Formats: sequence, structure tokens, C-alpha cells
Amino acid sequence: MLKKRRLGAARESMTLADERYRSVVWAERFLRELATDRTKYPRVPAAVRKEAVSILRHYPSKWDLDRCAARSPDVFAESMDPLYKMVLSKQLQDDIAADMGLDNTAK
Repeated sequence: MLKKRRLGAARESMTLADERYRSVVWAERFLRELATDRTKYPRVPAAVRKEAVSILRHYPSKWDLDRCAARSPDVFAESMDPLYKMVLSKQLQDDIAADMGLDNTAK
């Protein structure tokens, strides 16, 4: 059970700022399709479509996301420099491995 919790926490902390930004954008796109595209999702009940519309009413817009990215680039970023992303990703992997008691150093 403890190992399962650690793995769950590890997955959460592995999300980089640009991945988080992109997932919010993709979630909005999915909700819009779910709410309106009856050919792509023909078996979705009307109540689910209605709930998707309701969620979208208060969903953050691109402007909101860009504002968040400007104020907290470590939380949201539309894109990241590839080298910085690679270095940060490696640091996160090493931190998680250390937290889990694993040796993740390259030899």
C-alpha cells in the first residue's frame, strides 16, 4: 500500500509546467467535443453532455492560462526550452528515485 502511494506521488510530481498547461488545453477540447460532437461520441447520454457544458462555463480560457503562466511559470508554461526541460526532467526523476530509496544515477 505504501509503495502504491509513493508511486502515485511520484507520477504527480513528474508533471512539468508545459505538460500541465497542455493537459488543461486538451481537457477543454475533450469537454467541448463531448458536449457537441454527436458523431464522435454517439452513445453519450444527454445528462453527460449537459454536465460537460456546465463544466465549460467556468473552465479557464487561454487568456487565464497565459496569465497563470506569466505569474507562475513553474506551474504553467505554454512551452519550455528543450534543454531546460531535459535537465528539469532528470532532476525530478532523481528526486523521486531518492525519495523511493532507489539509485537512479547514471554510471
